Amino acid sequence: MMKGIVKKLGFVVVAIGLVAGLSIYSPLGGLGSDQPTYAEEIQTNVIQVQGKGKLTVVPDIAMVNLGVMTEDRDASVAIQQNSKIFEDVRRAILSLGIKDKDIKTVSFTTYPQYNWKENQQELRGYQVNHMIQVTLRNTKDIGKVLDAASKAGANRVENIRYTTDKTDEYEKEVLKLALKNAREKADVIAAAIGKQITDVAKVTQLGVPYYPDYYSNYSMEVAAKAGYAADTVITPGEITIETTVDVTFRY
Repeated sequence: MMKGIVKKLGFVVVAIGLVAGLSIYSPLGGLGSDQPTYAEEIQTNVIQVQGKGKLTVVPDIAMVNLGVMTEDRDASVAIQQNSKIFEDVRRAILSLGIKDKDIKTVSFTTYPQYNWKENQQELRGYQVNHMIQVTLRNTKDIGKVLDAASKAGANRVENIRYTTDKTDEYEKEVLKLALKNAREKADVIAAAIGKQITDVAKVTQLGVPYYPDYYSNYSMEVAAKAGYAADTVITPGEITIETTVDVTFRY
């Protein structure tokens, strides 16, 4: 009778020892580690694909950076001349119906100008540049603005940028196209393995790059010498909006 009790107790002790040993040993943390371990979640019956959406649209906004450059031996004279011409340019642009809030100064600089003579630097005078950005709500006005500004005395154009005021609207539309593309890919894969898509497990948008058009280094002087009107040589082109989504579907 006593031997039977000892055997049972021995079995209980061994069982407790095994449980205790399991509770203190971790293959990741080592013996006695306090770090908890977790089983990695394995998704089954899923298909993961990327969908791409692309939308090409006609821009509805034009932004042009133009300005006035003057030079004189006297810096104050160069600044006064620049201010007078700039005011004429500003009035010419406003006369076309452009709002004052759509005309803003982006830079005003004064730099000394030098000549090199017999390996020596000689002050020639000063150059003053006043650059503004004009936002046009009607892209067809770009030619009129450049022509009017040129006649009023503007002699610099840094770049012309075409963009859109409907970015949010277009991004939503291109997102729908990307999701549709992802679903089409998932349907093809599911059909190939004899399954059907049931629902969506996860969606991640990977970004919405936005690509405006730029027309750099346009010169009023060159266009005038070539005999073209400003609205003839400037065209808006198109802009492209794209996005990519990562989608996990269940089947």
